[in-house]
Amino acid sequence: MDHIGADRFIVMGMCIGGPYAAGLIEAAPDRVAAAVMFQTIGYDNNRDAFYEMFDSWADELKPKHREAGEDDWTRFRSNMYDGDFLFNPATPREFVASIETPLLVLEGNDLYHPSVASREVAQLAPEATLIKNWKDPADQPAAREAVRVFVEENAR
Repeated sequence: MDHIGADRFIVMGMCIGGPYAAGLIEAAPDRVAAAVMFQTIGYDNNRDAFYEMFDSWADELKPKHREAGEDDWTRFRSNMYDGDFLFNPATPREFVASIETPLLVLEGNDLYHPSVASREVAQLAPEATLIKNWKDPADQPAAREAVRVFVEENAR
């Protein structure tokens, strides 16, 4: 954002973008005007699924990156998936509970984006609003409008 000269901005993140948005709020709370988190990744007895996904991806890349040893891949996977909340050990629940930045959270509902993760963010963050239904085509117009209004209200 420094590169494009943006002092304040609204961030939107889907999947792991939700934890990244929280990380931006933590790193520069005075610059993030608001954040939208679409189906944030999270834990709900699914850590092995994330490990399997990472390991499959890493196995494809290892031949192209021989400079990285097994310890490097193990640390990378750990850095990605060994936190206990928002996949970011540096962003604990206590931090999310202190976020004063307006958040709009669109609930996930699958293995990698369990509803419990979205609900917990929305419950913890004092300025969060949760949209439960948005993936079904019938719900998308209302959800799209809610996102538009949220962005417009927080862009001022």
